[in-house]
Amino acid sequence: MAAGRNRTTERLVGAIFVAALLLNPPVLGLFGVDATVLGIPLLFFYVFVAWAAVIAMIAASARRLGRAAEAGSGGAPRGAAGGAVPSADGRSAGRGGTAADGRR
Repeated sequence: MAAGRNRTTERLVGAIFVAALLLNPPVLGLFGVDATVLGIPLLFFYVFVAWAAVIAMIAASARRLGRAAEAGSGGAPRGAAGGAVPSADGRSAGRGGTAADGRR
């Protein structure tokens, strides 16, 4: 599971670098010409498509990260029914009450 999480982290960092490259002013300058795509200025069209591509890359990585987390925890999110969630003072609340009221 740790290897999958590291790979996903690398993909997310890669997506940030791709976004920085695609939305860098010198690259944007290449599309600042008098041309249109479907009636939209080329620069606006490029920014929209580049931004959508970055969002799609991040969404795909987040989906993989979510699947890896579910597989590692047996499908139940942390703190789900049956799992003990520690309270602020470090004691486990469990099912029967809260750590604050002292009942178990």
